Amino acid sequence: PGSVFSGLRSLEILDLAHNRLGEFPEMMSDLTSLKHLDLRYNKLRKLNFSTFPRENKLDQFLTGFNRLVELDGLAAFSHSLSVIDLRDNLLAVFPTDILFFTKLKVLEISNNNLSDLPFQLGYMQNLQNLKVDGNILRRIRRGVLSSGTESLKKYLRSRDPNPATESSAQPEVLVPVSVQKKAAKSPGPTKIKKHVGIASVEGLPIMCNKSESTAHKAQNENEQSHANTTPSGNKLESTEELRNTISEMENDLLNNLSLTRTRKLMLKKQLARERGKLNRLLSQGSTFP
Repeated sequence: PGSVFSGLRSLEILDLAHNRLGEFPEMMSDLTSLKHLDLRYNKLRKLNFSTFPRENKLDQFLTGFNRLVELDGLAAFSHSLSVIDLRDNLLAVFPTDILFFTKLKVLEISNNNLSDLPFQLGYMQNLQNLKVDGNILRRIRRGVLSSGTESLKKYLRSRDPNPATESSAQPEVLVPVSVQKKAAKSPGPTKIKKHVGIASVEGLPIMCNKSESTAHKAQNENEQSHANTTPSGNKLESTEELRNTISEMENDLLNNLSLTRTRKLMLKKQLARERGKLNRLLSQGSTFP
């Protein structure tokens, strides 16, 4: 039952390893102090952490030796997790939420059914230990896989289709559900800002759609040039707008249960672009928050 964790706000270690659990309760909103979660050696096939408290302290997430085919809601841990153990499961698709984990140091995902790895893994600066043996990674040579984490990360970066630091590509604009509802109530026109280039989250590049006309490219360059000469007062306003947009997107990801998996993925990519734009604005000067 979901109420099993009710009131456990001081719980820091939850060890349920070596049981026969076929499912895990989804109601976890009270586990605000949890730092260590061990679910290894069970019979779990799906895990959903969408109800996990947004302000959490989870540092180690261990779910190896299960039968996992699906993981949802991992975005709740993007600011805290440093160790993830997903070895010996049945994952056929790499959990893309992991690409946004800025503090991740250890990722153990060996002995699954992965056929490829995303190149963005190579840009995760804090990732020190990456284990992927025992997967069906046909595109990566065995010599690369056995050469260590840094060599593998370097190889993955080499597969970046556009490794340049800047780009004139125009990404698809994705608007969170909460923003759409707010716009519907507003009497004035809704303005959607389009951002240029490769967004980055703590060194993680997210590629943008390149289907764009020459006129749009010129317009984007003019907008970028204007942004670089904008007074700090306008920068402050822009950063606040971006922070509000980012917060709305994060709320959608965590709380909107009607989102499809495709829309979740699109929303995560747009969120990465917004965070990258905010990082670029913040790097232009230190006189604004």
